[in-house]
Amino acid sequence: MTNIDYIMDLLDWNRSNQEQKKGLKLAEDVKCISVFLQPGSPYGKNVWENCAKVLAARSDDELKPHLGGLLEWLQDMNWPGADCILERLRNFSDIQSLETFISIFQKQAKALDDEDWEYNLMQIRLDSKKLYN
Repeated sequence: MTNIDYIMDLLDWNRSNQEQKKGLKLAEDVKCISVFLQPGSPYGKNVWENCAKVLAARSDDELKPHLGGLLEWLQDMNWPGADCILERLRNFSDIQSLETFISIFQKQAKALDDEDWEYNLMQIRLDSKKLYN
């Protein structure tokens, strides 16, 4: 098994494309994917775009326990990887689970008066209804 610090170092957007691809390939074997949910120090936003790619490649079953963290990523669509996460959630097949989490996080966004986050969450809800109706 490869050290997660090594993988994260390779996922840094300051690395060469070849090194980033190597990091993405190594990340495929990481079983505990929570490490890729907007990692903080010492990695920071430099790895978020590639972490989003790692998560987007995972199955719905693997992502289901992490829906909350994925929805939190959509608080700011300027954050690296947010577009990738949004697109993946638009294609999430377990609509019931997704709806449950969206409802919870819409209440949180409303309580925080975060209109942008509310809008982003609403977009997923509307898109998923179009896909599965």
